[in-house]
Amino acid sequence: MEECIAWGSGRYVFYCKYGKYNIFRRCVARHDFNDAPQIFNFRAYACSHTIYQNCISIDSDRIQNFAKPLNCESGGFWLGDQYGATGNVLSGCISIKDIQLPYYICGSEGKGHSLIQNSIALDVSVPGEDTLSAFILKSGTDVIASNVLGMKSPSKFQDGFYGKKGGTLTVTDSIIMDVGDIGLKANQAANINHYHAGKCVSAISGRLAKLKARFSCWGNGSTGYDPMQNGLRYPVRIEPDSPLASAGRNGMRCGPEILKKIGVSGTLYGEPGWNKVTDQNLWPFPNEKMIRGLMRKTVDSVSGIYGFCKDGQSLTNYIWGYFGNIVPPFNVSAIPGDGMVTLKWDPPAESAIDSITGFNVYKLVGQTRTLVGGTVAGNPNYSKTISGLRNGSTYEFAVTAIDKIKGESGLSYKIRATPGKAEKLSNGKSSHVKIVQKEKMLQTQSQRPKKNSLTNFE
Repeated sequence: MEECIAWGSGRYVFYCKYGKYNIFRRCVARHDFNDAPQIFNFRAYACSHTIYQNCISIDSDRIQNFAKPLNCESGGFWLGDQYGATGNVLSGCISIKDIQLPYYICGSEGKGHSLIQNSIALDVSVPGEDTLSAFILKSGTDVIASNVLGMKSPSKFQDGFYGKKGGTLTVTDSIIMDVGDIGLKANQAANINHYHAGKCVSAISGRLAKLKARFSCWGNGSTGYDPMQNGLRYPVRIEPDSPLASAGRNGMRCGPEILKKIGVSGTLYGEPGWNKVTDQNLWPFPNEKMIRGLMRKTVDSVSGIYGFCKDGQSLTNYIWGYFGNIVPPFNVSAIPGDGMVTLKWDPPAESAIDSITGFNVYKLVGQTRTLVGGTVAGNPNYSKTISGLRNGSTYEFAVTAIDKIKGESGLSYKIRATPGKAEKLSNGKSSHVKIVQKEKMLQTQSQRPKKNSLTNFE
């Protein structure tokens, strides 16, 4: 199932039962109303090898619209259960404003395994009762979590990444912030950025394990600084050259990166490219104007104009700007000319456009960026021509937006172009030399190796 949306009411939104080898790719789900004791936006019941790629569970926290109180596990994604589930994967997924459990991953008698990677969970709420809540809750299976961001689960009974009995939980290269109770309960951990993240406890029993956990529970290579001041400007990426860009194992990134489409469109499980991180940009999110237009209307007596569906908002701007920072431009394109390149980009979201004072265009060489052509001033201008370039040489550019209050954004996706003189075709018309316009994701991983290892509590 690919690039589908579902919203409104019901117990489950996207529901898979007794399945194997199913893929949900770039789907969006939202709960607006409920008359059942339990809700989940994505549910894989008694399923194995169920794959979620770039899926979004969003804005499902309006409990005032729920006809019945929730008294069972509820949340965003629920994979597996007591029926021996294994091989389930969450990759590049997003949970924002879910209830109780953004990611609930289960199995049977400690058998099986699942994986969650490069995914985020923000703003978890629990409706009125003291029940277990966590960004990731693991039960009865082995789970490996890597490059996951969990942020804002502040109540006294809310947890971060929590491993219940049966199986093991391994967490690496992840960020845990603003947790009210237990920030981490895992069997193994390494390179965790934890800030106001609550307590850390071992999932291993025994005196020796508890003693070891007292001194190294967060794991080797872990840090305690504020991620928002050290590279986490946007939920979906870590800024290059920031401390977090090299705070992971072996000097790699700590935190998520959700910039490219995962899985070649139309491929089934096991086919070539089915789980590949492609070179296609994920943002702006596919069909987001249509998604927002449709989801602004929902069940009777409930408004769909909420969250990313508010006036002047877009799904991309809502997610990228969730931390309050100015969002970079998108859909940057390059048109080459004789000794020049003209860059064009999309206007900002309507909710941001009034405070944008201009744009900067940078020429990039490795990690060095140089402002070229001065600031593009004024809201109506979404293009810039860079002259004085050498024909036949390939250049790399990126664009930033400037907000009168929030300052300058991070870089847009990078783009390459090769200027050249126009060539005469047989029909007498002119054609510019072939250019490279392949946009690249920002490189957020340092190449400097650092040796490190997991902390194993066993």
